Amino acid sequence: MREKIKVPKVNDFCSVSKLQEWKVELGDCFESGDVVCVINNLSEKHEIKAPKAGMLVEKTIYENAIVEDSQVIGIFEISPEEQEADSEFLCSGLISKFISKLKESKNIN
Repeated sequence: MREKIKVPKVNDFCSVSKLQEWKVELGDCFESGDVVCVINNLSEKHEIKAPKAGMLVEKTIYENAIVEDSQVIGIFEISPEEQEADSEFLCSGLISKFISKLKESKNIN
């Protein structure tokens, strides 16, 4: 499964930044929270961190380009371990909701 890397909002007064540096290259793997790139907004550097573990498969924007808040700058493939964890979390949440609804419909405590 693929996910997007987007430019976060880092400043209330200026919605454009410069993509200063990619910290990972195509095919590089990273962990959740690793810095994948650095942007510069009003002379302040901001690190963009990976939301999940994965591998960078596409750079849609390159270094020194001007980017806007929420703009997609890259695509990564989520690691299989991360996908499994997401699936388990989703399934446990759905099961729990189903049981709650079942109890409500039958007035069981």
